[in-house]
Amino acid sequence: MQTAVGILLFLLAETGNIVTIVAVVKYRSLQKLQYFFIPSLATADALLGIAGALHLVQVKSGHNARITFRSYTKNRARMYS
Repeated sequence: MQTAVGILLFLLAETGNIVTIVAVVKYRSLQKLQYFFIPSLATADALLGIAGALHLVQVKSGHNARITFRSYTKNRARMYS
């Protein structure tokens, strides 16, 4: 249950960040200097969210070493148990 809530929050946060970035790119009225900070903040938040999710996968899979794509795919089933 706890993992499902974490995944849901991660997906909601990433979706919100992507919507924010797309809105600023799409609407010309938001492409002004005063709105420059908003997509920068959304990008930073999205990258930190991805890094946090990867760290969670690493912790849940029991690895203390660096995470690789191979170890992620090999052990991703264990993080949901």
